Amino acid sequence: MRKLTYVLIFVSLYLLNWPIVSYSNESITEQKQQFINRMVTKYHFNKKYISDLINRVKIILQPKKHIIYEKKPWYIYRELFVNKDHVKAGIKYWRSHAKVLSQMKKEYGVPGNVIVAILGVESHYGDEQGSKFALNMLVSSAFTTNHKVDFFQYELEQYFLLSRELDLDPSKVRSSCSGALGYPQFMPGAYRKYSVDYDKGNKTDLFHDTDDVIASVANFVKNKGWHRDKLIAVPAIVHGNRYKQILNKQLATKFTIAELNKYGIKPAKYLPNETQVNLIRLRGKRNYEYWLGLHNFYVITRYNNNLLYAMAIYQLSERLKKFYYTKQHVQNCVTASSKRRGRESRGALPPNSA
Repeated sequence: MRKLTYVLIFVSLYLLNWPIVSYSNESITEQKQQFINRMVTKYHFNKKYISDLINRVKIILQPKKHIIYEKKPWYIYRELFVNKDHVKAGIKYWRSHAKVLSQMKKEYGVPGNVIVAILGVESHYGDEQGSKFALNMLVSSAFTTNHKVDFFQYELEQYFLLSRELDLDPSKVRSSCSGALGYPQFMPGAYRKYSVDYDKGNKTDLFHDTDDVIASVANFVKNKGWHRDKLIAVPAIVHGNRYKQILNKQLATKFTIAELNKYGIKPAKYLPNETQVNLIRLRGKRNYEYWLGLHNFYVITRYNNNLLYAMAIYQLSERLKKFYYTKQHVQNCVTASSKRRGRESRGALPPNSA
């Protein structure tokens, strides 16, 4: 059941609103040939090698109907990720990789709970990296979509380059429905640009090497503008209907707290008047939820350009932080108590001493 859920999620995350377009065989053949020639001329690939790989792929037209979870209300989308399963698995993942996560906080300024939350939403901590063949997905997208042709032809180009650099067989790598790869579900271009060889093994491995994965996510987030030790989002208190005048679907921070006060909007916790935020309205089961997204919230949307996605990352990260440090505190107390009893039994401390 979980596997089916993730297939549907991957479709929703990356294939939103793709129109169904009819292409003639001649048009597809021409596009392919132009691409192949560019790969040979620009990157010195063997023409027969590239031609065979591309022409072997059976073009998959995008389905006419698919479930789009990111078009669903927030209270439905939230339950896909901010749940007991993701929290429990996330705590386990955090504990297993606490050392490198702590190091990433020092080096990049990105906290462990945010990195873990991203991996939880993207691939359930590596368990769901995609079941499609990346080459099939990228070729189909590069030569059959209309408004994203340039994007997917670029990603297909990057995929061939990545495969050559990592000595991978392009026809055998698995991905999501959009061609996103590995634990962090990076598109090939992002893989080449932001991946980090943390253990200095000469090649980055985002399919198996968790240290490389964690460092790469931290590097991506930092390069998108993450502000160290800054807030991500805070609940908003809204009075009246004036807020509707500035409610928008833009993701970047646009208004200061002082400006929002004029529209009956206040943060639920103190923020300086000059703080820049964006007003977010999410549909709950009974009422709307109102939030103020700060700069770091916007940075999360650079991973996936969607408010629901960013809010799921934020809320899961907060849940992970709460339970991780609570359990860590309890464990520290138990450990300290055990050491104390050991010292008492050896006579190092008198019973009940401070």
